[in-house]
Amino acid sequence: MHMGERIRQRRKQLKLTAAQLAKLVRCSRSYISKIENGQRQPSITMLLRLCQALACATIDILSEDPNDKP
Repeated sequence: MHMGERIRQRRKQLKLTAAQLAKLVRCSRSYISKIENGQRQPSITMLLRLCQALACATIDILSEDPNDKP
């Protein structure tokens, strides 16, 4: 699972739409969609905003699960 998938999974756990998350982190809904689909990588600043909005640690978003298949 890549970083964007983990962001999407956490967002859905919190029952947030992409538009709601975008508003919280001050970006567009399409940018959130591109991150979640693996088309864009967030800057460090954006990653920190995302983690704050999603109430999770950066390591939770960045770490690779050893059980994931490439």
